[in-house]
Amino acid sequence: MDMFINLLIMHENYDQVSLPPFNSIKIPISCDMSMKIIEVIKKFDEITHDRKALYLREEDAPRRPRSNDAMKRPLSSSLVLESDVFGRDEEKRKIIQLLMSHSEKENIVIPVVGMGGVGKTTLTQLVYNDPEVCQHFSLKVWVCVSEQFDVLRITKEIVSSILDSSKYNDNNNLNYLQCKLKDALLNKKFLLILDDVCNERVDIWEALRAPFSGTGVRKIIITTRSISVAHIMQTVSPL
Repeated sequence: MDMFINLLIMHENYDQVSLPPFNSIKIPISCDMSMKIIEVIKKFDEITHDRKALYLREEDAPRRPRSNDAMKRPLSSSLVLESDVFGRDEEKRKIIQLLMSHSEKENIVIPVVGMGGVGKTTLTQLVYNDPEVCQHFSLKVWVCVSEQFDVLRITKEIVSSILDSSKYNDNNNLNYLQCKLKDALLNKKFLLILDDVCNERVDIWEALRAPFSGTGVRKIIITTRSISVAHIMQTVSPL
């Protein structure tokens, strides 16, 4: 035997369910199914009663990691197993030519753009460790930027890589750190790698690169998945 039940009436004691206006939902279902639904609703009512009795709040519950947290991009370093890399000689040669062919006083930013996993980081690692590049640049720094473009963190990592890290690890004064960085780069040939950049704000990029102005030869290679990021930061066409 089929019967009509009104879902709103059955939910009248459950304050967590948002339902349409009265009598707006009537569904033909069997008696057995209606009894199962009633039992489920009773259980929800019991849970609601217990939650109120124990003064439990949503913010008291442990937070499960967000899906994007669980899929965080892996960190990178400048080290690479060159024996495991094939087919990047032409791209590597193009980047090294860009690094070497510009005038001694010209500062360039070279974006390497592509989807995740295509080999941007590996290609940049090959360039970073190339003997010609190592001989040409007196200072080299690798920073894995990843999802958050934190100017203070990135500046601190650059300073700590060039100078005595113990003096600057706990210093959060951006002005002081950038002044120290500018002094350290004066008349030096400097190569900076910014791996996995996501930032699309021009003002944040300008804040980071402020210490590099007028310091000598500065070359920056960025890797990014976004052509928009490349256009913001580039001084030459993206690879």
